[in-house]
Amino acid sequence: MPRSAQLAPEQPTRPTPEQREREQEWTWKWKWEWKWMEQPQRQPQPQPQPQHRGQSP
Repeated sequence: MPRSAQLAPEQPTRPTPEQREREQEWTWKWKWEWKWMEQPQRQPQPQPQPQHRGQSP
């Protein structure tokens, strides 16, 4: 059981201001990356469709 006990002290209840800033930066980066990665998947760009309406053969 010594391993599980070692994990607890590693995470302090009160994160230091530096850690908070770092976390915020990471969350922002992750949010932006997810936005950019999700955008093309969620909203696929409309492919140029051949216009057959106005042009009569």
